[in-house]
Amino acid sequence: MDRMKDVGKPGVKLSEDGRGAQKTGLDEFKAVFSDFRTVAGYVTKGTAAFPLVDYLVKFGSPWPAPSLTPVLTSLIGLLGFMALYHFCYDLEWEQLGRCFTVFLVMFFCCLFAYSVVWQRFTQVPDAPNAQRVVKGFTLTPNALELAKPPLNMSPYEIWQGWSFDTDRVWTGASILIIDVSLLSLWIGLYVSLVASVGSFILYERRRRAEVASAVGYARMSQKDRARR
Repeated sequence: MDRMKDVGKPGVKLSEDGRGAQKTGLDEFKAVFSDFRTVAGYVTKGTAAFPLVDYLVKFGSPWPAPSLTPVLTSLIGLLGFMALYHFCYDLEWEQLGRCFTVFLVMFFCCLFAYSVVWQRFTQVPDAPNAQRVVKGFTLTPNALELAKPPLNMSPYEIWQGWSFDTDRVWTGASILIIDVSLLSLWIGLYVSLVASVGSFILYERRRRAEVASAVGYARMSQKDRARR
């Protein structure tokens, strides 16, 4: 009966059955990861497997290392999930809906920006067993001489002629800027994806709990309502 006194009160987070059991962010976090029967559970686990997909299709940032990027992404994604459930579990479902919209917009912005930079500034050299490398945007003085008339060589031709040595063709500063940009956009892409999925799951769980509490309150007898 003490629990029923809190039903319908603002700020009280209920279980999905509407019984008024208060839940913490850790409770929500464990419930989502342990629930294999719901669509939300499958979506969450699919998001957690996203770095593995990156390892297979090689779409992640080549820097600091192709094999290190999926590991780093997994750790950051897990921390992002924990932070989301810690700071956002007590938000109302309307606020969670707005958070989901913001995170989703961030995801598509990061996806677009990362795709453009990845397509423009990374390339697999035409060489045996070559891996994707990051190019710069400013030519070194020696490469710039070859790009001027009368040779008018393209950056790729210079790169190919110098055995695909990126440090000889582009300045170290420009390569580093692209490296950091790719890694930052990649992390932003994954974190916004994690935040979108997490906020959506919290939104649905919170909305169902609110509906369940409203139904439970409507079924209460008039005597029980008077006690409240």
